[in-house]
Amino acid sequence: MGDQVSFDEATRKKEEAGERGTKVHQGCDKLLHEEYLFQEGYSLQEWKMLISFVQWFKDFNPTVLGTETVVWSKKYRYAGTTDLRCTIGGSPVLVDYKTSKAIS
Repeated sequence: MGDQVSFDEATRKKEEAGERGTKVHQGCDKLLHEEYLFQEGYSLQEWKMLISFVQWFKDFNPTVLGTETVVWSKKYRYAGTTDLRCTIGGSPVLVDYKTSKAIS
């Protein structure tokens, strides 16, 4: 992992990122299911990410069709789970939440 001090430090950062991603993902899902969130359950960074999701939702006004939807194509040989399936302006959109700048 590039500029990390040690393998242990890189592992710790990876685990923290995974935990952050899980918490933000669950928070977005709760918001989509009209549940309330309280800031004390989140770090400042996680809370800012959730605020960004709310702002995106307000800006694009998607019509939610489903969450955690399995998608696949035999023709193109892919399969996975999308975080949010919706329409925006009448067009279908598959959304995958991201909490990192890293490309993996």
